[in-house]
Amino acid sequence: MAIKTSVVVVNTNDKKYLGNCLASLVDLQLPDFEIIVVDNGSVDGSVGFITSEFPTVKVVAAGRNLGFSGANNLGVQSASGTYLVFVNPDTVTEKGCIEALVSPLENDSHIGLTTAKILLMATPDLINTCGNDVHFTGFGYLRGWQAPRNSYSHVEEVCSISGAAFAISRTFFNSLGGFDEAFSPIYVEDTDLSWRARIAGYRIVYVPDAVVKHDYKSGFGPDKFFRLERNRHQMLLKTYRWPTLIVLIPALVLSEVVSWGYAILHGNIYISNKLRAYHWIGSHWQKILDQRIKVQKKRTNKDRTLFLMCSYHLAIEQAGDGLVIKTSGVFFNAIFFLMYYFYLILIWW
Repeated sequence: MAIKTSVVVVNTNDKKYLGNCLASLVDLQLPDFEIIVVDNGSVDGSVGFITSEFPTVKVVAAGRNLGFSGANNLGVQSASGTYLVFVNPDTVTEKGCIEALVSPLENDSHIGLTTAKILLMATPDLINTCGNDVHFTGFGYLRGWQAPRNSYSHVEEVCSISGAAFAISRTFFNSLGGFDEAFSPIYVEDTDLSWRARIAGYRIVYVPDAVVKHDYKSGFGPDKFFRLERNRHQMLLKTYRWPTLIVLIPALVLSEVVSWGYAILHGNIYISNKLRAYHWIGSHWQKILDQRIKVQKKRTNKDRTLFLMCSYHLAIEQAGDGLVIKTSGVFFNAIFFLMYYFYLILIWW
């Protein structure tokens, strides 16, 4: 029987989650799909657990930790499906989710990716995210964070998928070059994939009938801060045209003020990791430019098309609380609001 959908799950010592995750997928009992788990060199016995408890699941051994991007790319190499659905191991997939994610891809050739309504596992009446919003300077944040489950009830175009649960055709994924493995081990690769799809001429759609529960915990540790900043800069350098980047310099400088303010408020290790992100970009400059050439060759849309899907609003409250953060959020968002609409007048290329 031909495989319509391949579901790819990356496992890195996630045995505690895999039972519920894989059981929810197997219980869907779809006749034309396969489940692939890519194991990133786990040492917690999870591979043995999968082969024992879920014999129909295909296990692909990476042999070492390839990160989120590398492991998913490896999984796709073993996939047979026309469509790919990626879910995190700390998720539980509800009935009808796979079909709901795949259906728009089948019915509209202009849709490149679809993303699910993701609920908080601990409080499933509240939303984790419904696709991701992205600030025009590259900061990504959760769309619908902690809103009631029954909100965000319509199919909508969004700026970015959430990597926790999304779908794409295998042909299109491969044509984009898959996930960029320079973003490993994790963070921003979902936004990067979405932005590349957007400038290649495709839409990204949120599907409310595709529901997944996610064991998500908010927070910005120092390592996460480093990876978010490093990968945000990579994405900006790869995606926007040079004229756009030049025009955006004032806004990009202001985004650095925001980022530096967060680092200073949180201590020396954050400051060190901010500098470390700059150093990484500088030391990998040529590789980023090489990737940029590949991305730009696939471009069919103007930057304005991407820019219109971005937000001027920074959800600073998702990075922490406190009077300083709330006050700075009001101040910076007022400036970004003015900048955004000024840039809309300028950016037509």
